[in-house]
Amino acid sequence: MMMSLKASKPWLVLIAVLAVVFAVFAPSLSADFVNWDDTVHVYENSLVRSLDARSIGEMFRARVGGVYIPLTLLSFAVEYKFFGYDPFVYHLDNLILHLWVVALVFGLARRLGLGPWTAAAGALLFGIHPMHVESVAWVTERKDVLYSFFYLWALYVYLGPVSARGSELGVLRKDNRDLRRATSYEPRVPRMIAVTLLGILSLLAKPMAISLPAILILLDWFKGRKLTRQVLGEKLPLIAAAAVIGWMTYQVYARVPGESFGQGLLVWCWTLVFYIRQFLFPIFYVTLYRLPAPIELMNPQYVLSLATAVLLAASVVLFRRSKWFIFAATYFFFSIVFLLRFDVYDTNAVADRFMYLPSLGVCLWLAVVMEKLFCRAAAVRPWGRAAVIAGMCALLLFLGGMARRQCRVWHNSISLWEHQLSIYPKEKVALNNLANAYRQDPGYKSLIEQYRQAKAGERKFSPAAREAAVSLVKRVAGLFVAARRLDHDYLPPLYNLAYFFKDLGEYRLSAAKFQEYLKIDPFDHEVHLYLGEVYVTLGDPGKAEAHFDRAVALVPEDMRLYEEIIRVLNEAARGEGQNKDAFERARGRFFRLYKQRYHILSRKDQGLYYYRY
Repeated sequence: MMMSLKASKPWLVLIAVLAVVFAVFAPSLSADFVNWDDTVHVYENSLVRSLDARSIGEMFRARVGGVYIPLTLLSFAVEYKFFGYDPFVYHLDNLILHLWVVALVFGLARRLGLGPWTAAAGALLFGIHPMHVESVAWVTERKDVLYSFFYLWALYVYLGPVSARGSELGVLRKDNRDLRRATSYEPRVPRMIAVTLLGILSLLAKPMAISLPAILILLDWFKGRKLTRQVLGEKLPLIAAAAVIGWMTYQVYARVPGESFGQGLLVWCWTLVFYIRQFLFPIFYVTLYRLPAPIELMNPQYVLSLATAVLLAASVVLFRRSKWFIFAATYFFFSIVFLLRFDVYDTNAVADRFMYLPSLGVCLWLAVVMEKLFCRAAAVRPWGRAAVIAGMCALLLFLGGMARRQCRVWHNSISLWEHQLSIYPKEKVALNNLANAYRQDPGYKSLIEQYRQAKAGERKFSPAAREAAVSLVKRVAGLFVAARRLDHDYLPPLYNLAYFFKDLGEYRLSAAKFQEYLKIDPFDHEVHLYLGEVYVTLGDPGKAEAHFDRAVALVPEDMRLYEEIIRVLNEAARGEGQNKDAFERARGRFFRLYKQRYHILSRKDQGLYYYRY
């Protein structure tokens, strides 16, 4: 029944595939933003809050986290313009882009000679694999689905329209010439212009598209096209664009070996094998993976990775006559090679999202393997085909179920970091971020506000509310302390703990933690500012003024810093404290410093004069 479907109606198969993918990823639509780069990319990114010509120009000049992604920023700006910060819209757009990518995977497979059911199997493997959840369910990774959309569209256009229908089992034919005849392949000038433009759009969404020219050459080989000067020349504009746009990011993220070449080789092999292992054996997925320590040949993980890398290289030689296997292996390597690590210094040595598009070749190759098993099973046993279909359905159900569960992991910051800690309980970044997630949660923020008000004597606490608030305070503070104990050189937990105590109204504890921070990093102007604010609250104008002076000395041109200092001192001068005169003198001094750098404006706001330079 399945194989009787005519190739003239592949769109029916595609609709079924897309429906399954949508059902699997539907839980992501109820997700929120998370405190893992969604801040700098979206809801604290001033670049996406305007769509005027100046802002768009800034998008195309700026880099976010060192990565050049102007087209991705533009997509966020469009969403913000019409919907504000509604997370449903951002997640819906990610899912829609993922569905388009899956559709292009299906279309690309058809243009490579696969029948509709084989193409559907490859597209479904790609569409519901749990390793791809990070790229779809995480708003920040819009760049993955967006660059992949233009990337695959470019490949689809490059192959040209199908001019002859291959048989359902075309991949089993011994004569590969049928694959070359299946498409009108020789790219003409208009088609190459379209491919180049789509490639540039992909590069502007994420520089990982730098591999596109190499993949176009791989398609030339797959289709039997000779590698001539003309074939290379038609790709030169895209190669030039990839070099320029890619360099804007990779000059920041250039990879160099660690302490030695041998150590760099071990790390490189481990990262290579990591992606293959995580894709073929989907046991668990987390946000952060650390390099196994120590990085030496005696570590079993590096020995196994080195051995696996050698076996992979040997398999390419052994199966060199298997066109689909060589295509899958080469596509994977060309797509991932720029992200394979030599160094040991970054938090994200590897990440699931990096496997999003590089897994395409493996998905199509596995679909071909399934087709071969399906065809040969009937020759072995009468019930062989039914067994293969049952096995394929079981695999897809397992992958789909795991992907749905992984979507729920990305529901919010708390669920994200609790999952991370359930796998790696000693991850310092996760401990710090989970504590911050508790602080930012509306329910917890309400409880903390009650604690602060009770501490200040502004309201009474019921025993149950007091117990809940104290439990939360201990939980959050305990997470910060635990992160700090794991690595004393990791300062964010100490900073966040000091600020947490400030929010609670525990000003002396806050001052102590800020002072501890400044002993390690005395050049952080924000810490000097916050410590000055704490001393204002404690009624100590001398210490407050000293830290304010240090803050403005570190960043003398930051006018927002002056405005914040004047605002705090103004409130203190208007209060009932015994040092109000001292605060008034300090406010006047900072006001005069402010005037020295700016020309006065004609308006007045909340008792503060605003100036411009």
